This record gives sequence, structure tokens and C-alpha cells, in this order.
Amino acid sequence: MTTTIWHNPRCSKSRQTLALLEERGISPNVRLYLDDTPSTSEVAEVLQQLGMKPWELLRRGEKVFKKCKACHYADREKHKTGPHLVDIMGRAAGSLDDYKKYSKAMKASGIVWDDTTLADYLRAPKKYVKGTKMAFAGLKKDADIENVIAYLKAEK
Repeated sequence: MTTTIWHNPRCSKSRQTLALLEERGISPNVRLYLDDTPSTSEVAEVLQQLGMKPWELLRRGEKVFKKCKACHYADREKHKTGPHLVDIMGRAAGSLDDYKKYSKAMKASGIVWDDTTLADYLRAPKKYVKGTKMAFAGLKKDADIENVIAYLKAEK
């Protein structure tokens, strides 16, 4: 298996990652970057290829998810004000039979949650699904959106 990683020699975390890989006997295909940092999803994909849990990304996602915690669970199939988010990826929006508070707009949206649909929704919920009941204004930073999606996709 060939794994590609992005490495910035000026970044201590990047140097630590390379050292960790060497300790595990993994010789990745290293691509240098100095200006462009790989996206969270690219980093998560590489870590997954290596059979590693992207703990750093999950911690970041868990931190961002605190904004969602008042209304949603991500670790148990129990509803709060909003539906639980366990196994949300691949699920049709508004489809949990035991959650009775979906808006008509959400039920009729035809959305199936994946990285793209969830990112667009989290960026501006009321614009993405006009008539949604979700009061949250949205996440403004792309990194926060990527991190919370990585967190939701991770096994709890």
C-alpha cells in the first residue's frame, strides 16, 4: 500500500507525524507543501488508510459539536429538541420514524446526507432547507464544518 502524506518541514505536528510513521515502519510517499495545508478530509483519509483513528480531527470535531449538543446527540439513538445524528451519513433527511418534530420542509427535501449535503446544510441551514425548524444560524468556518462532519462519521 502506498500512502501519500503532505509534509511541511516548518510544522512540528507534521514532523511528529512523519516520526510516528517511521516508528510504525511505514514509508509514505511524501509531498511537501509550504503554503497550502491539506483539508481536514484529506488528512482524515490518509489516517484512515494507515488504519489510524484521526484523534486530533475528532477532538476538533467534538469541540465544534458542542454548539450542536444542546439539541442533538451524536453518540446515542436518543432525541433531544432535534433528532439524534447517529449514522446520519447515507440517511434520508427527515426519515427517523420515532422523531416526530421534523418540519414539512425537511421531510419533503429529498436530501440524503453525505459530506456535501451536510456541509451545505451546516453552513446555512435556513437557506439550504427553507422552512427548517432548526434555529441554529450555521457554521461559518470551512474547517469547523469539516471537523464536525469527521466527528459525526467516526464510530463512537
